[in-house]
Amino acid sequence: MKQIFNTFKNGKLENQLTITVEYYKGNMFKQKQRNINGNIIYDYNFEYLKYDDRENWIKVLSYKNGKPEYVVIREIEYY
Repeated sequence: MKQIFNTFKNGKLENQLTITVEYYKGNMFKQKQRNINGNIIYDYNFEYLKYDDRENWIKVLSYKNGKPEYVVIREIEYY
């Protein structure tokens, strides 16, 4: 999936941010953000570490530009 965000000033394109997202088995796997010149600003990768009994992720490690940035742990309550 690709999203493009444009910023205009006085009717002219001032900046552009392009976000490309790749999914694997329904989960976000990679995300790259590029500036108007096509240079990578951020390169995120996600490593899914743990899943619950219903195959929903409950722990993911996020890497920013190749370095571990944070861990997300979520708790899902089923009814």
